[in-house]
This record gives sequence, C-alpha cells and structure tokens, in this order.
Amino acid sequence: MLRVVESNRFEELAAALAEALASAADPFAPALVAVDNRVVARWVQYAVAGANGIAAGYQRYFFDDLVAATLATDGLVALDKPRLEAVLASAL
Repeated sequence: MLRVVESNRFEELAAALAEALASAADPFAPALVAVDNRVVARWVQYAVAGANGIAAGYQRYFFDDLVAATLATDGLVALDKPRLEAVLASAL
C-alpha cells in the first residue's frame, strides 16, 4: 500500500515514518522508503533510530532506483537522466 505523508518539516515526516515502522503489521516485509539523496537517507536513519531505538524495518531506495525497479517488474525501462535530456533536447 502506498502512503504519502507531506510536510515541509523533516521532524514531522520522520515522526510519521517512525510511527508507521513501529506499528508495522509484518516485520518480515520491510517498508520501502524513497529518499532523494544520501544526506536525507542518513537523517531518516538517525530519526528512526532515535524514535524506535533502532533503525530497522525499512528498505531505503533512492527515488530514481525505486522508479526503475518498479518499472522493471512490468518489463519497462526508465530513462536515465542523460537519455531523458537527449529525448527532451531532440523534441525542442
């Protein structure tokens, strides 16, 4: 199930994630968490560990990798940034 939490404050997002991970129905099926970069990934790790005592129960993906993995299950291929730039440049 997809759950989107919006906020402009990292603390609120981290609290919502830590709460969702603490009450996970199946501990053997980790939640997928999409992050933008390594800095955000590290902040998420620290926030979850601070709230739950341990940073576990989730699998971190960078957003581009999550999109590519999701599309690959349907036999589709995501365009990487250089190919996307080439496609857009050729259309302009």
